[in-house]
Amino acid sequence: MMIMLLIPLKTLFGLDVYMTRLHCENLGKLLLTMSLIMGYAYGMEFFTAWYSWNMFERDTFLDRATGQYAFFTWVMLTCNAVIPLLLFSKRVRTHLGALLGMWLERYVIVVSSLSRGFDPAAWGEIYQPTWVEASLTVASFAGFFLLFLAFVKVFPCISISELKEGAAEDGEADSAAMPEPV
Repeated sequence: MMIMLLIPLKTLFGLDVYMTRLHCENLGKLLLTMSLIMGYAYGMEFFTAWYSWNMFERDTFLDRATGQYAFFTWVMLTCNAVIPLLLFSKRVRTHLGALLGMWLERYVIVVSSLSRGFDPAAWGEIYQPTWVEASLTVASFAGFFLLFLAFVKVFPCISISELKEGAAEDGEADSAAMPEPV
């Protein structure tokens, strides 16, 4: 989420001086760490479904991996656990376009888990959101972005201490470039 907000904010408001590639690289390292944790969690989910012999847990996992939501599940696994392994490379970590992803997971977790209930008669139905659910989702995103932009407008998105530190470094660089009077 932080990366999804940082990149447009940096580009639209011209904050390239304050949000450097070092910040993006550090966010890439954080994303790599979270990706490794997510990959471990996915592996443990498979292991739990296999080892527990709980029929509902196993069938839910198998339905998620091979059923009607299999495409979303495999894209989610690829985007969350496989592609972020490229972030071990510094060249990829510092590239802004490579740092976006991970939103499909929420859809897979919620929709595929709720698509099969305990009633076998209801199995096989594909989830279709109603106009109310779609409008609530759109309204939630619109409300979030409205509040986020209002927050950025009212409160500074760069701390004053970083501005002072940058100004001090610029002042030292300027004084080093100027010759001393004789």
